Amino acid sequence: MGNFIIILIVLIIALLAVGILNKFAKYKPSNLIMLLGIETTLVGVALILLSDSMGSEFIVSILGLILVGVGFAVNIYGFINE
Repeated sequence: MGNFIIILIVLIIALLAVGILNKFAKYKPSNLIMLLGIETTLVGVALILLSDSMGSEFIVSILGLILVGVGFAVNIYGFINE
């Protein structure tokens, strides 16, 4: 059940990210959008690794997971709009 909730949270955040990108980044080049997605994904991974080294910081881990989901959604959005 816990995995389902995490997947649901990531999907909701990814859909929100795509909606915001449709509104504000519609005419930006896909290269910039994909770079933004890569940076967001790296920050999310860094937060996840930081939470593991700090000893099970749940909020930091969830925030990292959300940022990874947003980063993947932004990358896919940039790739599709190429």
